Amino acid sequence: GAFPQPSSVAPIVFLDFAYGMGVALRELAYVDEVFTSSPPFGDSPHERRAEAALLSRDYAAVIVMPGPMNAARMLATCKLAHGLRSKPLVVAVGVTISHIPAADSLGWNMSVYNPCSSALVIAREPITARRWTAFVSRKGARTAELDILADTMSADTLAPCPALGSSAVFAGDTSFSFKPSAALMGTWRRHYSDWAHTQFDAGRGRPWRALIFNRNSNKENLRVYKGVVSLRVLTLPSVHSSKSPDRVGAPAVGYNKTKTVRFDATNVVFATSDVDVDRGYLANLVARGIVPATRAILAENVEQMWGLIDTARRAGVLVLSDRYHPAVAAHLLGARVQVIKYSREPQKLNGVNQMLGLPSEKVHDLNARAWRCMHQALATRRRS
Repeated sequence: GAFPQPSSVAPIVFLDFAYGMGVALRELAYVDEVFTSSPPFGDSPHERRAEAALLSRDYAAVIVMPGPMNAARMLATCKLAHGLRSKPLVVAVGVTISHIPAADSLGWNMSVYNPCSSALVIAREPITARRWTAFVSRKGARTAELDILADTMSADTLAPCPALGSSAVFAGDTSFSFKPSAALMGTWRRHYSDWAHTQFDAGRGRPWRALIFNRNSNKENLRVYKGVVSLRVLTLPSVHSSKSPDRVGAPAVGYNKTKTVRFDATNVVFATSDVDVDRGYLANLVARGIVPATRAILAENVEQMWGLIDTARRAGVLVLSDRYHPAVAAHLLGARVQVIKYSREPQKLNGVNQMLGLPSEKVHDLNARAWRCMHQALATRRRS
């Protein structure tokens, strides 16, 4: 429901930096082509083909999503689009943009040449929205922060959209717009309900306490000693009144407050939403005897992950994650959730931690407004 019908906007190119072609099947229903290489393109045969294909069409829009990217990549995408004959609109959706510099440090005057002057950035956490707005508008960081945070608390589905290139739109994570397959959700709920009964309820003294999504590249944050599992987690942000928009959300990027949580290993389930990356890590946890194989779960599709998390919710289990989307799903489904510290992605994880301080209904409203702004921008570009 969020995207326009396939025939209504074309041609559009989709730059999917985070995933391979295997997950682009749904995307291809809505766009003209999907590229997984990011500009500036390299010299490999694949990248040369991607660049030639990108330059061969008069695209109306270039859509970049989802996930983390640095400012240099975003600016390279804008400059590439600016150089194309059709001057396509650049839309970055659901992104975390890191390493956003001060405008004057880039070697050009942003008031004279702004390569992203026609870009629409839909940010998934306030700090990206704040820093990008300060960057492209040349506002002071504090002014941009107040603008974005006030906008966050007041925005609804009818709030006006900013002028292109003038400000980012804070949307929260676009997963809040996802509509899972009801049939698949029902199947996985039944499966994990039976599984949980077998693993925990049927035994004695082994209640299920924690569902942990801990990635391979953050394994140093996991400690297991004498059967006790411990992790460092971020403390939840305070939820402030809409009458004080300058105090909304968690502190600026960085782990200002963490704490250690501990669980008996017999009360824990490990899972991953990135099977290819974390399969070996979970297998190692099993081989070390930390958990049995029946409690090291590979979630191979979204509905499976949601079914597992929803089962945890119904059992009153705490969900802990250093991956973005399991934390988002837990918040969406109403489960108790905490974000695991992950030093390699502080901006992204601090961002999802901020979203935990907003009601799900608020993030739905922010999502709806962001999709409307995207539709409006695409419709304007199509008419031109």
